[in-house]
Amino acid sequence: MASSRSRRLATTLLSSISRGSGRTARTGGALLSRRRMISSASSSSSAAAAVVADDESGGIYGLGGALKEYVDYRRSLYGEFTHKALLVDAVGTLLVPAQPTAQIYKNIGEKYGVEYSEAEILTRYRRAYQKPWGQSHLRWIYGLGGALKEYVDYRRSLYGEFTHKALLVDAVGTLLVPAQPTAQIYKNIGEKYGVEYSEAEILTRYRRAYQKPWGQSHLRYVNDARPFWQYIVSASTGCSNSQYFEELYDYFTTEQAWKLCDPEAEKVFKAIKEAGVKVAIVSNFDTRLRPLLRALRCEDWFDAVAVSAEVEAEKPNPTIFLKACELLGVNPEDAVHVGDDRRNDLWGARDAGCDAWLWGSEVTSFKQVAQRIGVKV
Repeated sequence: MASSRSRRLATTLLSSISRGSGRTARTGGALLSRRRMISSASSSSSAAAAVVADDESGGIYGLGGALKEYVDYRRSLYGEFTHKALLVDAVGTLLVPAQPTAQIYKNIGEKYGVEYSEAEILTRYRRAYQKPWGQSHLRWIYGLGGALKEYVDYRRSLYGEFTHKALLVDAVGTLLVPAQPTAQIYKNIGEKYGVEYSEAEILTRYRRAYQKPWGQSHLRYVNDARPFWQYIVSASTGCSNSQYFEELYDYFTTEQAWKLCDPEAEKVFKAIKEAGVKVAIVSNFDTRLRPLLRALRCEDWFDAVAVSAEVEAEKPNPTIFLKACELLGVNPEDAVHVGDDRRNDLWGARDAGCDAWLWGSEVTSFKQVAQRIGVKV
């Protein structure tokens, strides 16, 4: 007999899969650098199924305060329905014991000499349930909650010393950010070419241009992405001067244009690699990313780089995350992705089967990332 909570949960999820709703647009991030808008995504086995399960923390993936945004995101990828399949947990979600289990243990056990109270039976049951079961991890995995320590223990019970075998890292907004506000750069360089808009107006026009569909393709970063960026610069500043565009374009390939989000990044990434955890960049960027990483002297921090212009898939498309895992030689479930964009990084990585942590919220430094994985810095 299902509980009222289980019935409410099932009703909410089924509604989220099938109910029609409008699409929520999202504002773009750094200029001449990355893309935060939705891309065309291919379906993967992990991305196509919705999972519903009871969770002691009350956290069900996708059914939080951003439900509408999440539903819109899924429909923008897959069409009418958010998922192709629904997986449902049994006990605690679809059904629950008709009576408290400890009560059943006691009632049936009385004729066999059981004398413990229901409270004592429940306490002893929980203690026994948490202990490892023989040489198998199967019993030990079941029942672990959502708190961070329990989560770390759960991952280590699966994989050993470290929670993950690989770390995937977003570039712009996580690893690095523009050294100055981008609208300020557009204006400062543009003044000699006749740009008269204020920084605020440039930023407003940029955001408006960035949200518009780009041609017939969802891929904005094709090869060097010059056509796309020419459109953005012209729409943002009202200036179509080719020399102005080339100066801006080249500027954002130099180390002067960028700074690291975390000053300790180099030390941390070296420690992570020395520990045997593989590291890759996963970024919506054009072909300037590799030269930029070299200019910033951080290319050697990573074992692989999956850039959308080369993969021909942009986050949140699961394809780019799967490519990064392929380059590192790990399975998606062995990797955790860290990025600052809920749609592109968090949802995209999870749809690919990877774990994911939101930069600036769940983690705020790479040292914290390393510590979560189990690497000492």
